[in-house]
Amino acid sequence: MLFRSVPRVRGITDADGFVVDGATDRAELFHAIRDRYIWDARLTILLVGPCTWASRHVDWELAAALEDDHLRPPAARGDPGGRRTGLLGLRLASLPPGAPAVVPERFADNVEAGYAEFRPYPRSAEELRWWVEGAQVKAQWNQPDNSRPLRRTDADCA
Repeated sequence: MLFRSVPRVRGITDADGFVVDGATDRAELFHAIRDRYIWDARLTILLVGPCTWASRHVDWELAAALEDDHLRPPAARGDPGGRRTGLLGLRLASLPPGAPAVVPERFADNVEAGYAEFRPYPRSAEELRWWVEGAQVKAQWNQPDNSRPLRRTDADCA
């Protein structure tokens, strides 16, 4: 059976019970996030709004997406298994024109490393498709930067 690309929207909330403290094992946290939300993802799309940068949950999802999960092998041909995903950031069209689009620090690290791309909101499905394919190619040829400590709390987004 071949896996097909199926867009899904998933995200962590406080109700999931994930905690990051001094005793948190990064590998176990990432495995739990990947197993629950992004196990079959090949690309993570970051939708950047006015307060996206401030969310600890966004940071954790990005960190999990950037790590290989050796605890989860591929289930079938075409399944990426526990492989890290590519990253594509999109500025939401709802941001006022001229307003800055502030991205999470971990995402900015990966734009700088050549692993992630940041784009305006796409004008067409075709444009989005090209960006998705480009981000997946970048992920095959570049190494992500996942060295930043996990955000423990949400930042104040005022």
